[in-house]
Amino acid sequence: MRAAIFQGPGDLQVAEVPEPEAPPGGFLLRVHACAICGSDVRTYRHGSSHLATPWVIGHEIAGEVAVLGEGCEWPELGARVQIATAIPCGRCRACGRGWQTMCERIKAHGFHYPGGLAELMAVNPEVIAMGGVNPIPDGLSYELAAVTEPLACVLNGQQLVDTQIGDHVVVIGGGPIGCLHVQMAKARGATQVIQLEVNAARLARAKEFGADLLIDSSQQDPRAAVREATDGRGADVVISATPVAETQALAVELASVCGRISLFGGLPPSAPTSVINTNTVHYKQLTMVGSFTSTPAQNAEALHMIATGRIDLSHFIDSTIGLDDVVAGLGLLERGEALKVVVNPQSSTGGN
Repeated sequence: MRAAIFQGPGDLQVAEVPEPEAPPGGFLLRVHACAICGSDVRTYRHGSSHLATPWVIGHEIAGEVAVLGEGCEWPELGARVQIATAIPCGRCRACGRGWQTMCERIKAHGFHYPGGLAELMAVNPEVIAMGGVNPIPDGLSYELAAVTEPLACVLNGQQLVDTQIGDHVVVIGGGPIGCLHVQMAKARGATQVIQLEVNAARLARAKEFGADLLIDSSQQDPRAAVREATDGRGADVVISATPVAETQALAVELASVCGRISLFGGLPPSAPTSVINTNTVHYKQLTMVGSFTSTPAQNAEALHMIATGRIDLSHFIDSTIGLDDVVAGLGLLERGEALKVVVNPQSSTGGN
């Protein structure tokens, strides 16, 4: 089969490799869509401590069941399915406390399991057992099903800060994750969603995702703008959806008293700290939470939200490409020229 093989930083090559075997109790997936994530760009540029090379990356995956392994009773051959990225063990202390995203033995497609930038991918029985295989509803494309994973991560973040009906929400960042956060906040009943961005082109694109107010932070003071928009109170929920330390500090300033802050965007390993006025956290009685990956149950809920139209991703995918164009697709995301690019491994040039 053909696969995009990560050989090391800056080196991703499409090559003919042996087909995987269908694992007992599992199956082989014929991958029809594997969306490229920002973490794939980071892996391509800098490598990852979570994987050895050569390796097949890609973790936002949808396809059809192509071969059943011995003893696999579900799903059926030919079924259209979406695969959750992160699979908890279900047995460790964290899983026992309901903290599946903090599982001590968590495994992820594209990192611990070979990923979806290949014509075929093995799906192991533990993935099925932990609820990581989801039937794709009729009428939903493989491409839209594949972008379930980032939406599930966004759902995890907003559940942790309990975005709810009546909230005034600020989303800092107009990239793909920021735009998903806008839609999720609206879907969860927020009264007002304000989106901040410093890049004019990204801000113009973000208009398609339904924020009530867009603020160009390079042209006006976001603090004053948010205060004016919220009658001086600030936001109930502030989501920092960028890898920039200054936005975490800004989130503290934008929050209302008793506000909730999501530090959703991770910072670069070379500069992982930010300077936050903890007196403001103290006197405004703020809650700050981190957010990492998602659970299989959140993945299933996110897929349902896409399929039922609660989340409208009709403007989210810029293009579908083939395996031969993967490096070009990584470049589009790296330069901020696309929100989401999806790879169809069944085609050299892409297509639906």
